[in-house]
Amino acid sequence: MGVRLHTTSLGVVRSSLPLCRGSRQASDEVEMDKGAAQRAGRRDGPAKGTARETVITVDIYYDIICPFSYTIKHTLEGLVERYERAHEGVRVDLLWRPHCVIPPLERRVDKSQFYQHFERRAPGTLAILDELGPKHGIRFSLTGSMGSSRAAHRLVQMALRRLGPARQADALEALYRGHFVEGRDISDPGWLLAVGVAAGLRRGAVRSMLRELGMLEPGGGGGGGSRSKDKEKEGKEDEEEEEEDDDDEEEDGEDGEDRYSVEVPPGVEIKAVPCVIIQRRYKVGGLQEAELFEGVFEKVRTASAP
Repeated sequence: MGVRLHTTSLGVVRSSLPLCRGSRQASDEVEMDKGAAQRAGRRDGPAKGTARETVITVDIYYDIICPFSYTIKHTLEGLVERYERAHEGVRVDLLWRPHCVIPPLERRVDKSQFYQHFERRAPGTLAILDELGPKHGIRFSLTGSMGSSRAAHRLVQMALRRLGPARQADALEALYRGHFVEGRDISDPGWLLAVGVAAGLRRGAVRSMLRELGMLEPGGGGGGGSRSKDKEKEGKEDEEEEEEDDDDEEEDGEDGEDRYSVEVPPGVEIKAVPCVIIQRRYKVGGLQEAELFEGVFEKVRTASAP
């Protein structure tokens, strides 16, 4: 099935495919105008890397429970790999920004029933997933239960702030694969802890975040509610790691959090996900093909040419 795109002279991009949105969200996504880019505190032009490097920044507003946010991740990552290989001196940074169009669940629900609700609102949604999945190497299997995505989103942001875009992408991929393919519960603290550690985060830092959200008891190891054989030792290790974590937080405030924490540009409203903003100027919403994003990359790259 092809994707029908409708573009107006104002750069409005609409897709014929359904978006992940709340009941009050509209479907239009518009290109950010030059004035908004300037009001955002960024000059009208590409971000610069080294003297010989052009950096294209791509902010993707996503929701972990949105399957189209998962497929657009594979679309963009494949494009970036090809584009960087074809254009020496260009680096594209993909930065994932959580945006919940549906309030996080307050209790666990059956995953299949949850997505059937959207099928009733937009018939054909699940059929589209069956078609898109193989194209992106995803075998969608909406099995198991699911709870609040709040902690998962926090984990993804923590990975970006402390480890950078590449490790953030790894953590997000593991969460998407678990939720949509492996039947994992997005609110399982034990699994979230394992994903965070595998991405390179300190165990104590992830535990601290989970405890802050009330998902772990003090000293809890996040093993799905199981008790540690040596709880006293584990608690001591947690305290030591959290002391190191406090030091990291101070560093993050200067080098990490400020670098990657970006507000939505003034005058821009995220009405649905996935929504992509390139170079804080070009806004593309919906489930789009790689060629559309590549065209925007070309605008940015050629504008940076001497």
